[in-house]
Amino acid sequence: RGGITFAIADKEENSKTTLGVVKETAVTYVDVVTEGFINGLSGLTQGGLFYVSATGPGTFVTNKTTTVGQVVQPLIVGMGISSGIVLNQLGTVVADVGITGPAGATAQPTDPIFVSRNQMINGNYDVWQRGTVFAGLTASNRYLADRWAHFTDPLSISSGGGPRYSASQFAFAAGQQEVAGDPVYYMGVTFEHGASGTTGFHSSGDSGVSGYFMGIENRLENPERFLGETIRIDGYIKGSTGCTLDFYLRRSHNGVTYDIEEVGSSHFISSDWKAFGSDHIVGPLGKTASLNPTEGYVAIGVKINELPTGNSIDLANFRVFSAQGATLVGTPFREKTNPEEERLKCSRFYQRTYALDESDGDVTTFTFFEPNFSPIRLNVSPTPGITSGKATQSENYYKFPVEMIKAPKTLVFYSPQSGVSGDAYNRTARLDMRLSSGTQGFMGQQRV
Repeated sequence: RGGITFAIADKEENSKTTLGVVKETAVTYVDVVTEGFINGLSGLTQGGLFYVSATGPGTFVTNKTTTVGQVVQPLIVGMGISSGIVLNQLGTVVADVGITGPAGATAQPTDPIFVSRNQMINGNYDVWQRGTVFAGLTASNRYLADRWAHFTDPLSISSGGGPRYSASQFAFAAGQQEVAGDPVYYMGVTFEHGASGTTGFHSSGDSGVSGYFMGIENRLENPERFLGETIRIDGYIKGSTGCTLDFYLRRSHNGVTYDIEEVGSSHFISSDWKAFGSDHIVGPLGKTASLNPTEGYVAIGVKINELPTGNSIDLANFRVFSAQGATLVGTPFREKTNPEEERLKCSRFYQRTYALDESDGDVTTFTFFEPNFSPIRLNVSPTPGITSGKATQSENYYKFPVEMIKAPKTLVFYSPQSGVSGDAYNRTARLDMRLSSGTQGFMGQQRV
């Protein structure tokens, strides 16, 4: 029948092979739980962290013990008296040494190290497919870095017009230790909404418009996300002047109507990078109409109504975690993000065949004859087809690597040689198609 051998994890050698938590369920058998939810326990409390007991088999304690060798990390977070979630199934000590970057802010893991996954896409500002500088903008719902947008509610201002804002990509200096997670970029945003130095979101001479709302937000798929759950929002912020800002959750049901939940904690920012975090219990769906899963979304953002006009804020390494009803204690470890993985997540909503460090319209050929195939490209040689044994017209197609949430509204082609939009390149003629021979020219113009 085979069998299995268990060992008491009382020293480094045998604790390295610990597979999980063993729970006795009857005299004749046990359950081995390596991850996720576990019930049938006793003596736990909601939200509490528990360690393996050094003396009581099958029991847990709230304080670390030094007599159980390497099993000193918390294994269970209580979901009630008799149930919990396994957090660290290996139970081994993580030494306080560099994990993802140089010694300093990125090197010290917090205790506990949570298994929860950051649900924010491009929270570290790795992906900027629409550009890296957005100057003098006025429209709401304009995307900046991928999945990040400026939002303003539809109310008008009695004088001075609507707000203007600019956003840009900035790079961290090599070796910086102020922001954990070893980020490469951050986003800087400047707002103008009244006379210079005016406090609060209103125009010069106004006392402010009641109910007006403005924020910078990250948008997530699925308008039903987080309903009834406890979430934790955290990130790094600094500003050109001191002011108080809040986090918020905005649920857009169909891309038009929405509800806003403001997170209670107010955060005072200064000219130095500081980490801020807030827990929030998300409310029910509310009073609004039916949901549209392709147009609707949930946005997590920073409310900036109180930012003085003409001043700026910088945002870095933002995250949102769901505790599935429990409370997150402390801040999970900030891991270094993979830009290509973030790009693939963003591609569900906005997709290009350019590399991350390229802009739309960049020249992507080495010479008149030699394309650059290193990134994903559309300049693939056509392949002749065969139908009923007869050769057909040469053709090719390109399948984008990520299925988009819906059919795209716009598809723009660029000449790989000149960068002109709406045109292709005739490699044989060494000219864009609009400049080479044929019966029709650029934009369908007839030739004679």
